[in-house]
Amino acid sequence: MIGRMVQVVNRMRARQVRRYLERNGIDLSHVQCSHRLLVKRESGVPTGETFRIGEHTHLEGRYILGSEGRIVIGSHCSFRTGTHMSSRDLITIGDHVFGAEGIFIADNDNHPVSPLARKEMTCTPPGSVLWKMSDQVACKPVAIEDGVWIGRHAMILKGVRIGQWSIVAAGAVVTKDVPEFSIVAGNPGKVVKTIVNDFELSGED
Repeated sequence: MIGRMVQVVNRMRARQVRRYLERNGIDLSHVQCSHRLLVKRESGVPTGETFRIGEHTHLEGRYILGSEGRIVIGSHCSFRTGTHMSSRDLITIGDHVFGAEGIFIADNDNHPVSPLARKEMTCTPPGSVLWKMSDQVACKPVAIEDGVWIGRHAMILKGVRIGQWSIVAAGAVVTKDVPEFSIVAGNPGKVVKTIVNDFELSGED
């Protein structure tokens, strides 16, 4: 009985999330939204210009946009519970990308490096003006190409491009570009293996 009630509440929550995003011009006609999905913009509301999703994509987790931030996600993607994306610039994700539980993707440092600025932040309540993304936060676009798979609790940091059909191992911290058809692991992330391009062997694109 309790399990059934939880399912009903979760479905209601998912519908509320969908209605909120669609009211702001975000096309979700072919997107599966979880009740665990949160899309938030630091100033104003997310719109179809700042948050764009392709067809047949499943989203869970938190997607946080700064005043100039944009997140673009392709088709046939899936991002699981605990996903956190933070954009002050641009995060682009291709088609057929999978993100496991607890992954973190950011095109910015999330906080200033300056000790003085950080001291001032801690003197105010979290969520106040000083805690919002500021001009002191370094940022650089992130690009994740088609077919990339991202393991649990991996982190992809600002300025990184991950080549098509690569794999980011669980727990990896990626700070530099990753070539296509590669496996990257460790902290900091390093290429540990090259993946056979069986598209060429099969004749598929």
